[in-house]
Amino acid sequence: MARSREARICETRPMNDIEEATRLTVEFAKSLIREMQALGTPWQKAFLRAEFGDGEETYKGSFVLDGGVYLIDVLEHRAFFAAVRELVPQLRDASATGDRRFCVALLVVDSTFDYEVKYEYADSGRWAISKFGGASGIPVGYEL
Repeated sequence: MARSREARICETRPMNDIEEATRLTVEFAKSLIREMQALGTPWQKAFLRAEFGDGEETYKGSFVLDGGVYLIDVLEHRAFFAAVRELVPQLRDASATGDRRFCVALLVVDSTFDYEVKYEYADSGRWAISKFGGASGIPVGYEL
C-alpha cells in the first residue's frame, strides 16, 4: 500500500525541536491540571482546544463534573488563558515538521493526571467545543 505524500514528508523531516516540544507538552498538560485542581471540586476530565487560522488563535475549554459538562469561563480564568496563549504557539513552532504546523491541538486531561494531546493539520473545525445549539461541551468527535 502506497503511503501518502504527507506521511512521507513526516518520515523524512524531523520535528523542529523535539526536546522543547516535549517540555512544552508537559507544561501544557500541567497547566490545565493545575487549573482544574484550583476549582476545589472533584472533576473527572478536562479539555482545552487551541485553533490557529487566518492570523487568529482561538482557545476553548470544558470540564466534566458529576453534575455535567461546563465550559471554562475565559474571564474567570483570565490568567490561565493568558499563559496558554503564550505557551501553545511555542509548542506549535517546536513541534512543527519543517513548515508543517498543526491548526488544532486538543489537550485532554483527567483527574488521575493522565493526559493526551491530539493534533490536526487540515481540518480547523475538528474537535470543536461548544454548548451552543444543544452541543454537549465535549469536543465534537471525542468519545468519553
